[in-house]
Amino acid sequence: MYILKGHSLWGIPIPNDASWVIRKFLKLRDICQGWIRYCIGDGEDTFLWIDNWHPLGALYKQFDDSIVTNRGRALRAKVSSIIVQGNWRWPRQRSQVMMAVMRHTPENFLPNPLTKDKVIWTLSPDGCYSIKTAWEACRHRCSFQHWHLLVWFSQNVPRWSFILWLAILERLSTKDRIAKWGISINPVCVLCMACEESHAYLFFDCQFSAIIWSRVLRKNNISRGPFSLHQELIWASAQRKGKSFCSTVYKLSLAATSYFLWGERNMRIFQNKSRDVDGLVAAILDAIRAKLCSFNSVKFSCLNRQICDDWLLSSRVFRINNG
Repeated sequence: MYILKGHSLWGIPIPNDASWVIRKFLKLRDICQGWIRYCIGDGEDTFLWIDNWHPLGALYKQFDDSIVTNRGRALRAKVSSIIVQGNWRWPRQRSQVMMAVMRHTPENFLPNPLTKDKVIWTLSPDGCYSIKTAWEACRHRCSFQHWHLLVWFSQNVPRWSFILWLAILERLSTKDRIAKWGISINPVCVLCMACEESHAYLFFDCQFSAIIWSRVLRKNNISRGPFSLHQELIWASAQRKGKSFCSTVYKLSLAATSYFLWGERNMRIFQNKSRDVDGLVAAILDAIRAKLCSFNSVKFSCLNRQICDDWLLSSRVFRINNG
C-alpha cells in the first residue's frame, strides 16, 4: 500500500490526471506520515530518505534535498543499502548532514536482518491500523451542540434526521445560497410566494411552514405558536431532551416536518406539483404514525396512554411485562 510503481507513497508528486479521491488522499500525507513508523528488519521494504524509520523521522524532512544530493543517493534507495551484518554502514565521506544523522542514531538502535521490516500504526497501542484512531486523529473537532440528541437518537428516521441536520447547519441548497454561487434564480419562497427564501425563513418563518408546524405541534399537545428553527431547538433542548415517549414523538415530528417541507419545496420547483396545508399535514402525520406503530417497548403510563390515543396507536406499542 505504501509503494506506488516502486516509489514511496511519501515521495511521489501528485499527478495532474489523478482522480479527485487520489489527489485528496495524497494531500493528507504531511498530516499522517508521523502516525506511521517503520521498524527496521532487513531494510528491504523501507525507503532510506523518505520513510519514517529513523529517530529523527523522515530524513528528507529534516535536511531537505541536501541530504540526497550530498550523498548522491536516489530517492528510491532502501535502508538495506546502509546495513551490513546487522550493523549500520555509514558512508566514509561524511558531510555535516550525515554526521548529524549518525549523532542522533542511538547505539541500541540497530536493524534486525533476520526479520522483515514492519509497519507500525503509532496511534494504536497494538500498532495496528484502525479507522477509529485515524478518524479521531484527523477530524476537526467542533464545540458541543446542545441539539444533537434532538436530531440523532435511536428511533430516528435517517432521511428525516439528515434533512433536519442540514437545515440546522444551513447547508441545504436554499435560493439565497444558490444566488451567492452566482446563479440567477427567482429568490421568492415557493411555499408562500411572499418573501425571499432562506433557511431561517423556510423553517419556520414562512407563513405556510408556520401553519404546518403549528398543526403538528397541536398533535403533540403543544398549544404555543411555532418558533424559528433555532429557537425551537433551544426550547426542545430544555423541554424534550430526554428519552421519554413524549420526547421521542416530538423529535420525530420536528424531523418529519422539516423533511416534508423541504420535499414540498422541491416538488413545487422541479415537478410543478403542490399540496395544500391539509394534504401536507396529513402526509406528515401519517408518516409519523407509521413510524410509531413500529414501537413495541413503550413504558405504560397515563401520559403515554393518552399519546397513543391521540395518534390512534394500539396497545401493542407498550412493553409486555412478564413479571
